[in-house]
Amino acid sequence: MTILDEVKSYLGLDSDDSFDPELRNIIDDALAQASQISARSEELYHSDEFPGEANGKLLRSYVCYSVRLAFDPPPTSFAIESISKLKEEAAWRLSL
Repeated sequence: MTILDEVKSYLGLDSDDSFDPELRNIIDDALAQASQISARSEELYHSDEFPGEANGKLLRSYVCYSVRLAFDPPPTSFAIESISKLKEEAAWRLSL
């Protein structure tokens, strides 16, 4: 499954291709940010799929949270804050 497909599944947009260009831009931004966080990141981002290792799972979380906040933010500030904290934790773990 590609990164785009996984993010679309996370957002509940499995069968909708109309947002793909916007999602790709946000995904690219999130991957660029993650590559600045992790010293080992360059080896993780040369594929259309998330790596299967532990850092790949952290990267998947970081990208999904980033896309959710940028593309489809929750309606309440509590939910936005919760996802933001999850994103920060994923970023911190990527930096280790």
